[in-house]
Amino acid sequence: MGKKAMSLMLLPATDVRLADFVLAFNLAYQDYIVPIHFDLDQMRQLIKREAVDLSASRVVLVDDEIVGMAMLAKREKRGWIGGVGVVPEQRGKGIGRILMQEIIAIAQDDGLESIQLEVIEGNVPAYNLYLSLGFRTLRKLLIVEQDEVPPLVEGIIVRSTSAAYALRFHDRFHARPTPWQRHLSALRTLAIHLDGWTATREGQVLAYAVAWPSESQLRFMDMAFLPGETEAMKAVVAAAQQEQPIARFVNLAEDDPVWSVLSELGYRHSMSQFQMELSLKGWAQESNHEFHLP
Repeated sequence: MGKKAMSLMLLPATDVRLADFVLAFNLAYQDYIVPIHFDLDQMRQLIKREAVDLSASRVVLVDDEIVGMAMLAKREKRGWIGGVGVVPEQRGKGIGRILMQEIIAIAQDDGLESIQLEVIEGNVPAYNLYLSLGFRTLRKLLIVEQDEVPPLVEGIIVRSTSAAYALRFHDRFHARPTPWQRHLSALRTLAIHLDGWTATREGQVLAYAVAWPSESQLRFMDMAFLPGETEAMKAVVAAAQQEQPIARFVNLAEDDPVWSVLSELGYRHSMSQFQMELSLKGWAQESNHEFHLP
C-alpha cells in the first residue's frame, strides 16, 4: 500500500497561538543566510511597528503543527510581505508558493494596489519564486558598517535631540521613498528608544540622524539631509559616533544620497537585499486553501 498523504491546512495566523507562530518562525529561519530569532515580545513589537495584519497573514499546518508562514502588512493602499518561511523538513514541496499566492490574493481582495518585499541577495530560490509570481526588482537595499570614528566637521553645529524632533524632517528631507521598515510611522513607534542628532546653520536644520544605541554598536535607523548639504550629514554621523565607533545601517537604498556620504566616511557595504514590488492590478494565479503532499 502507498504511503498515506499528509493533509495540509492554510489558515489565518490569528487561528494559532502567537507563541506557536514564533516557535515555527524561528525554526524556519534558524538556517537562513542571516539566522533570525525572535522572542514573543520582539514579535509583538514587529507586528505593531510594521503594521502587520495577522488576520490577513497565513500559516500552513501539517498534522496540527505550523510548518510555514507569511505575514502581510498594510499601510493605506500599499502592502508588504515579510517573514515568508518554511521549516526545513517541508521545503521543496511548493508550500512557499502557495503561501505567496494566498497572501497576494488577500492583498488584492483587500483593495491594495501593490505589495513589496525584500529578499537577501544570494537567496536564489526565493528570488526566482517572486519573479515567477510577477514581482519586479526595484533596487538594492544595503547593509553598511563602520568601525572607526569619522573626523569631526568644523563650522557646523550638531546638537543631540530627541528622535521625535529629528523625525519631523523625515518627509521633507527624503526625496525618494524609504523602505517599508524605515517608513515614518515605523520610526515613530521606535522613537522612545532612539537617540537623535541634527546639524544646523544659522538656525536652519540641514541634516538629521536617529539611531538605536547599545554597548556593542550604534544602529542607525534613519538619516537624511537637504540637497547639497553633504558636509552637514557628515557632521551628524561623526558626532553620533563619538561615543560608539562601531556603527551599522540596515536597509539603506542604493540610490539614497546618504550612501555616497557614508561611503566617503569609510562605511563598507557588507550585504544586500533586493527590494521587489508587485502591482496587483490584474494579478491572477491559482490559489488553494487546502492541499495534500504525496
